[in-house]
Amino acid sequence: MNISFPDGSVREFEVGATGFDVAMSISEGLARSAVAVKVNGALWDLNRPIESDAALEIVTLRDEEGLEVYRHSTAHIMALAVKRRFPDVRLAIGPVIENGFYYDFDNVSLKNEDFAAIEGEMKQIIKEKLPFERSVLSKSEALELFNDEPYKLELINDLPEGETISCYRIGEFVDLCRGPHIPRTDMVKAYKMLRLAGAYWRGNSDNKMLTRLYATSFSDKKITQSIPGGAAKSRRERSCEARPEARSVCNQSQYRARASPVYPSGNHYHEDPSAVHRRRRVSARLQEYSYPLHGKE
Repeated sequence: MNISFPDGSVREFEVGATGFDVAMSISEGLARSAVAVKVNGALWDLNRPIESDAALEIVTLRDEEGLEVYRHSTAHIMALAVKRRFPDVRLAIGPVIENGFYYDFDNVSLKNEDFAAIEGEMKQIIKEKLPFERSVLSKSEALELFNDEPYKLELINDLPEGETISCYRIGEFVDLCRGPHIPRTDMVKAYKMLRLAGAYWRGNSDNKMLTRLYATSFSDKKITQSIPGGAAKSRRERSCEARPEARSVCNQSQYRARASPVYPSGNHYHEDPSAVHRRRRVSARLQEYSYPLHGKE
């Protein structure tokens, strides 16, 4: 099969070659720094076989998309760490946001004092060098796999017919996810828990309040060491605390990534176009309080 590159060059590879194989054919250094590939414009796992002619681009941490893949993989590692520490936890979603990521949990009471233990568990998971393994499932298979995860079941049931359903496994942990991910957990070099917050499931105040754990990750430990953890709050949250009359509005609309799975977007199954209209309505209500609805965290 023929693989074309951004510079216009074309090279021949065996059918089934992976992005990693292509990167290695260019240089070992590029293969070491690669975290994903773009195949015909779509982000793919580095170890996913390519079966036909394609335009390919190697994605590294120098690319914004590469950092997003890296952080999303770290979110899965964090979720596994929480699951190991708190086996009865229930999982919602864990997307990448600006400057980091978060994961929403239920049936668990997390405190800032738990951060060190969670980070320690993440360190162990990284040392285990667990591969990220992708699987494609039918809807019935996905419902059976996640039969003890009510939030995942709701997401699966709301997916349109014919939608590709994929999940990723690291060790004993499996999560519903579109991917892509880095090849192994040991590629994560630096991470930090930031803070806890509450978030209504799907951004709806009629739903249950979940526990949201914010964190970030980088390829350089020096960067994370300079980040204060556990206390940072957004300008919007500080305004909510200072203005009691604004709290109910804040609670109903506090986070950027909404969890409506009908139209898959980004790494997890969420972001219903109707959320755009909800954001606009709530944004108008918030303007009198002079803080952004979905501002930078």
